[in-house]
Amino acid sequence: MKKKYFLIIAFLIFTMLICIAVFWRMDYLATYFSPYNSGIKLYQEGHLHEAKTQLTKVAPQDKKYTEAQNMLSAIDQEIEDARIKEEAEKESLRIKEITQLEEEVKEVPYSDYEKNYQIYKRLCELNPNNDGYLKKMNQYKTLYAEQVDEQYKESQRIMEERKSDQENAESYDEIAFKLASIDKGKIINRDDVSVNRFRYLLQILDDKTSETKVQIADMTVKAQQILRDEYGKEVSLLFLMENVNDSIPSGANVKYAGIITAYLLMIK
Repeated sequence: MKKKYFLIIAFLIFTMLICIAVFWRMDYLATYFSPYNSGIKLYQEGHLHEAKTQLTKVAPQDKKYTEAQNMLSAIDQEIEDARIKEEAEKESLRIKEITQLEEEVKEVPYSDYEKNYQIYKRLCELNPNNDGYLKKMNQYKTLYAEQVDEQYKESQRIMEERKSDQENAESYDEIAFKLASIDKGKIINRDDVSVNRFRYLLQILDDKTSETKVQIADMTVKAQQILRDEYGKEVSLLFLMENVNDSIPSGANVKYAGIITAYLLMIK
């Protein structure tokens, strides 16, 4: 009987010790993972904003509340110090870049409008309140735009000259042969009398008008097609060129397009 009571008492004591251990462990874990401890751990790892979030969760009745408030003040000060330091570094870099650009632009020729514009544009970005930078940027922006426009016009002029040179590379004989063959509706002999007449008219009209010999031939063929297709009038290319030539006085320099258009409207 005594042995039975002893076992019961031993079991109760063992159970009580287990409960004490469990409750102690739970309290330890609760303390370890409390907002305060989590905040401190995050602060030590350098996560200031996350640490603030945890520390603000510490309740006023918590025994760590005062320490948490002190930590929050310290973290706020660190964040502010870091912000001031970052702004100071940015300002230092800004001033340094401005100084470098001001020195660089001194070496840029006035005629290099693009480079000057790009530098003053950047200076305006770094110091928007500087009227001097803004005035220079707008000045070079205008000059650069005009330069680009002039370069474009020059490239167009060169292209037109090349096109004209290519057109003029075709000889009077070759163009006259093509016109005579079109007029006869078949390939004719190159020594045909009509080829000679077309050559003569091309040379004369080339002197009297501003268009090239290729353009004169093309416009004449086009006029013949318009008379046939739109007005039902059949005329030869030679007839058109003879009459247009007669209508232009010697020594003139007129637009062939305008003369043949006017003649086309007159005979339609």
